Amino acid sequence: MERTLDVHIDWRGETLQVGRLWARSKGNKETSSFEYTDRWRRHPYAFALDPLLPLTAGTFHTEGLFNAFTDPAPDRWGRNLLLRRERKRAKAEGRPARTLLDIDFLTLVEDENRLGALRFAEAGEATFLAHTDQAIPPIIKLAKLLSATTRILNDKESDDDLRLVLAPGASLGGARPKAAVIDAEGHLTIAKFPSPNDDWPVPRWEATAMTLARAAGIDVPDFALLVIQKRPVFVMRRFDRDEGGRRIPFISALTALAASDGDTRSYLELLDVLRTDGAAPERDAAQLWRRMVFNVLISNTDDHLRNHGYLRDTGGWLLAPAYDLNPMPIDVKPRHHALTLDEADDASSIDTAMAVAGQFGLKPAAAHTIAAEVAAAVLAWREVASDNGLSSAQIERMASAFEHADLAKAAA
Repeated sequence: MERTLDVHIDWRGETLQVGRLWARSKGNKETSSFEYTDRWRRHPYAFALDPLLPLTAGTFHTEGLFNAFTDPAPDRWGRNLLLRRERKRAKAEGRPARTLLDIDFLTLVEDENRLGALRFAEAGEATFLAHTDQAIPPIIKLAKLLSATTRILNDKESDDDLRLVLAPGASLGGARPKAAVIDAEGHLTIAKFPSPNDDWPVPRWEATAMTLARAAGIDVPDFALLVIQKRPVFVMRRFDRDEGGRRIPFISALTALAASDGDTRSYLELLDVLRTDGAAPERDAAQLWRRMVFNVLISNTDDHLRNHGYLRDTGGWLLAPAYDLNPMPIDVKPRHHALTLDEADDASSIDTAMAVAGQFGLKPAAAHTIAAEVAAAVLAWREVASDNGLSSAQIERMASAFEHADLAKAAA
């Protein structure tokens, strides 16, 4: 099977075809090829979509899809929704369910809600994939979305539940249940729902972590914690859209480093992206180091490559706002990060962070000042957690993520 797509970018008021993507499958093997258009390569603001797709003439090949095309594709939650819909359709039509390929997941995502600025169409066609008549719901529909999502999580969903959640939910990455909504100001917003399998109130802890991050001087999107049907829902403005709703190109750190899911890489490599092709490398380097310190102090150890990203500016890549910040108690997971803090050490340690501060352009005095600022914000974690509706028992449950020698040392 071979499928050919035209790849477009919607950026700075223009929609341009940047290239053509060929996806093939034979047996259990999926491969793809990509070629840029001459027009995009000559464009004054052109950039490579992926390090494995340098901005040159010729055709590039890979197994599966290039990372640049997995960023705007669904992850576990979205794939689960699409697979459920396919099974239901197959049953209704009296046929076996189709095996959905990577290219199917990519093109079944609703175009309006797709992450980043890339858009896809069948070769020679004008309609972007996927197009549905179901608009992204306003935030006042959160109660309906939450109820439908809960039934999906409990394997009790109806066809109407899937239709309601698919358009706003299938395009979003990550494993947690979520959906896109339009907030009261008309901005595209992501809503993250609680799950029956949660060991603690994840939306409340994410709101707590984001509140602490903002107080610590970390760039975060606008966010809020809502209570819908007596359950917490974390909502956050999409940072890949500007104030006018226009798309902003985005790549994950996984794409920027030409890595694979599960690879162990380092914060220093995230820094290299800013040094090599950054629009504001000095500012973003200091911000990245501040985030590393924050992740150490709140034990946000799930700081893998898809939980960091970059937004494109005309002068290069900018560090995207922080997202997916969640503390982790040490009885569930030891304080070792998905990324190493230096070239090799993934242990959560303020000493290791201080040792590499110079590589981020920070002199010792400046690094100590930043660490103290972050620590001062994190020290208020109990009060902030309480403000976000967490009980005394729930706060104690998470204490090991915050109360450790690294926080005391950073605050000293």
